[in-house]
Amino acid sequence: MAGLINRLQTTDSVSQFEIAARQRFEEASLLYFGRRSYSAIYLYGYAVEMWLKAAYFHNEGIIAGLNDPLTQRDRDRAWKQRKASGAPNRYATQHDIEIWAYLLIYIRRTARIYPPYNPLVESTLQNYGATMRNHWSVEMRYQHLEAIQPAEIDAVRNIAEWFSSNYLSL
Repeated sequence: MAGLINRLQTTDSVSQFEIAARQRFEEASLLYFGRRSYSAIYLYGYAVEMWLKAAYFHNEGIIAGLNDPLTQRDRDRAWKQRKASGAPNRYATQHDIEIWAYLLIYIRRTARIYPPYNPLVESTLQNYGATMRNHWSVEMRYQHLEAIQPAEIDAVRNIAEWFSSNYLSL
């Protein structure tokens, strides 16, 4: 029998990001209520990252529901806009939620497919991106931490819930 890995789709798309974000959010919520805070934070972070990326590429004009693959070239094109977006100037991987928040605001202003976000949405995206940067990183997968403050998991969970509730308007 073919293994799970052989059944996975090997390319990303906006619709794949959307489906995976919803699944990771639901899995994180189960972990949260099961008092598995570290694992919940990790999966909530991935959900937020995928919602940001899906919203970015949707606002760029790659429409959700199409299975057109997102290529490394697409990601690199987005990533090259960091400076123009006003994102913090630092070394970062393409998993940096704070930078994707800035990129989303930037593409919404410049692609002219939809009107720019109002200032409240922009500041919410920037603040949530900065908060996530302080509480989540892809490198968490290799770490272990027992002492997590309730305020830390609650902050991440509230942000993930905001993205879950507001994704379709992004």
